[in-house]
Amino acid sequence: MAQRLLAELPAALPVGALAQLRDARLHMIGAEEEFRDLRNGSALDARWGFLRSMRDLGHAAAEHWLVENLAAVGDRSTFDLTEFAKPAVTASDGRTRSAVA
Repeated sequence: MAQRLLAELPAALPVGALAQLRDARLHMIGAEEEFRDLRNGSALDARWGFLRSMRDLGHAAAEHWLVENLAAVGDRSTFDLTEFAKPAVTASDGRTRSAVA
């Protein structure tokens, strides 16, 4: 939604950072499901084997993302900022919070 709103602004209006945001192509590589499956306390695990498994998880996520999205790089966003921000802008009762509180 934020990207769509920026895209609808008149071309002569945005300057500086706002203009750059309108033309931004957003992407995100992640392994959220795999990280959710980690045991509690893994954030404190500094063992070499665990660190290597995290590196391998990142490599696998990047490879998967590239297979799915490489053609979009430099052309269009593959990341929906609105969906990503939804938990932050939705109240616990399901209503959308006002941007100005």
